[in-house]
Amino acid sequence: MLQSNSHDRGTGRKTSRLGESRTPMHLVFQASIGVILGLGLASVIDLPAAQLALTGVVISIVAWVIEHGVDFSSRNLRTAGRIGLLLKLVALIGFTISVSSLVGLVSA
Repeated sequence: MLQSNSHDRGTGRKTSRLGESRTPMHLVFQASIGVILGLGLASVIDLPAAQLALTGVVISIVAWVIEHGVDFSSRNLRTAGRIGLLLKLVALIGFTISVSSLVGLVSA
């Protein structure tokens, strides 16, 4: 009997085909947008590098605390998913702001 080429032998898992990605493209898009916005905001905000790094860390921590501290599961699943993605995007923007300003401090 011939086995399908779309499953790994013995494990039952699907193997990826040539050019196929296991990472959902909306996550790649979200990460790209977060990094671009973070770098853009870091270059626009006129603060000393240490204060900018601290601001980015505070933004990341607040977004993470809200994401993990507030229960969104009782609401509509679509709305809860959008809120979760938005909070992850805000945390990524804060992280990018802090890292970019810290790189500026190290290179100076």
